[in-house]
Amino acid sequence: MMKKDRVQTTLFLRDDLVAYVSVAKDAEGFFISDYDRAELEPGVIERGEILKADFLQKILFKIRKKIGTKDIHLILPHEHFGFDTHSFKRESKKDVSKQVQNYLKKNKSKISWAKTHGYEYDVLFDEKNIRLLFRTLPHEMHETYRYLFEKAGFHILSIQSQHLALRTLLPQKGFVSQLSVGVEKSYLINYKDGLYQDEKVFDFSYQGLLSSIQKYVSVSQTEAESILQKYGVLQIHPEPKVYSALQRKLDPILSLLKKKKKKDQRQLFVHEINFQIPGLSLLLGRVLPFSVREFSFHENPEYPFHEVLSLHKKESYFYEPLIAHSLSFFEKKK
Repeated sequence: MMKKDRVQTTLFLRDDLVAYVSVAKDAEGFFISDYDRAELEPGVIERGEILKADFLQKILFKIRKKIGTKDIHLILPHEHFGFDTHSFKRESKKDVSKQVQNYLKKNKSKISWAKTHGYEYDVLFDEKNIRLLFRTLPHEMHETYRYLFEKAGFHILSIQSQHLALRTLLPQKGFVSQLSVGVEKSYLINYKDGLYQDEKVFDFSYQGLLSSIQKYVSVSQTEAESILQKYGVLQIHPEPKVYSALQRKLDPILSLLKKKKKKDQRQLFVHEINFQIPGLSLLLGRVLPFSVREFSFHENPEYPFHEVLSLHKKESYFYEPLIAHSLSFFEKKK
């Protein structure tokens, strides 16, 4: 059996499913030791509110028995969270954690959301400043999730947003944008020196692209999915009208990104949730004046993975936020 510090397990819970992944480390690098997901029946969770606690507790208890560990990290849908950043001067001769605790003790009563929300935070610091990135959840939601998981035998080590889970594997210097393309909408999240700055939400989505295909070509949902998965936004698309329609879906995102100045030396990382849209990163890279790359957890040199992954490539898009969050609790490669 592996030591606890060599395995990190992250569980993802949303209205329609529960999933988990365990990332392990040995002398050769990192690997996926276990993963699984299952759909939840309608009415168990609605918009993040747990309506059938007893039923969900039984499911979580079964997962607890299967994975054999009580310590987990929890990921919830990004839209449940609020975010706030604080920055203050660092006193070089004092311990950073103590300075953070002193700051919170002095300022918590002045933070408006602290009265209505539970929170966790990440600490970033350099020689001059300490910066805090808070992620907040309404008190009732925060306490309900922790209580329910405790009843199921789990101990939650951290609670993180589905999209911000990727943050620690992105470059921590300079301006970085993250485009997370989802089933119903996309998020463009901006960071500076590793710290969350702001975000925009767009209608560009997997479902929206399917609707465009069906609008111009009389095909079924299944056939539309096949067309999108084969051609995406590639120029070789056999239907010019469809190709143009899919490009127009991207226009609001492109308009915003094109406003970014070259001197920012910005980088854009594209993360496609549950699927890959062929040609998307290529198209963005062709029209934007800065670097565009696909997010990939196993290409991060600080966390080298085994050459052979038990996780299939198609599955990796869904599990990437869970894997990224698990990796953030391991020591980076020197």
